[in-house]
Amino acid sequence: MILFDINDKKSVRGLINYSEVESALDFIPKANSDIIILINYINIGFDSDTMSANQIWGFLPKESWKMQKLDIPKTIHEGELILKGEYDSGSWRVDKDKIWQTYYDTEKQWVCIGNPVIKESFFCIEILENVVAVLNESKHLKSLWVQPNFI
Repeated sequence: MILFDINDKKSVRGLINYSEVESALDFIPKANSDIIILINYINIGFDSDTMSANQIWGFLPKESWKMQKLDIPKTIHEGELILKGEYDSGSWRVDKDKIWQTYYDTEKQWVCIGNPVIKESFFCIEILENVVAVLNESKHLKSLWVQPNFI
């Protein structure tokens, strides 16, 4: 399983957009990412020099979203999501066993990819502006929360 760690640095500032026409997420500004962690068709880009997440993009069709009221993470720390281990340039899947469900709260306008239930022992970190990674006690990714600008 893919392991992550965190650093208490500032998260990357920018915009996370959702294109209604393309059914896709895209983070601006673009950054060099030569290691990709995949969740469904969403890419989390990592820089192999720092092993830190620096962008997110990918196909996320609204037709697959489950509309429901979500409990937004209460305590969100700002920092870097660090990929642990040895990785060459390329892509790896977090969701090998099954597709992660996508949820959307129409009132709060948050998208959750993965498990929307956040235990007190989980750690929530804003890795990019309006992009939150949720790690469990073992530092495995449980969900990715995004509050995009809809364009």
